[in-house]
Amino acid sequence: MGGATFLAVIAAVAFATILAVVAGLTLTSSSSMSHDFYANVVRKGATSERQEVVVARVAALIIGAISIVLGILAKDLNVAFLVAGTVLSRDRACAEKYAELEVRALTGAGAH
Repeated sequence: MGGATFLAVIAAVAFATILAVVAGLTLTSSSSMSHDFYANVVRKGATSERQEVVVARVAALIIGAISIVLGILAKDLNVAFLVAGTVLSRDRACAEKYAELEVRALTGAGAH
């Protein structure tokens, strides 16, 4: 494979990965807003699946719009500190999971 072809394949994989992550986050957040917040907090369980789907679609649009605006506002920022914060938070979670697996008396609830 030549240089340009290899670069195109790597770019396509990176784009597909980013698209999948954004889609997953959008679906998760919108379904959380519709099912957990709207159905259980606002309506206290008295809602239909159709209402939840409508709320999820509206939530996805609102979350997408907020994300676009925040992305435009952050275009000139150095986001390396966000990456460092993510790595540090994952490092803490990995240590807890390791301890949970290795120490028999430690439970998942006790590690947090």
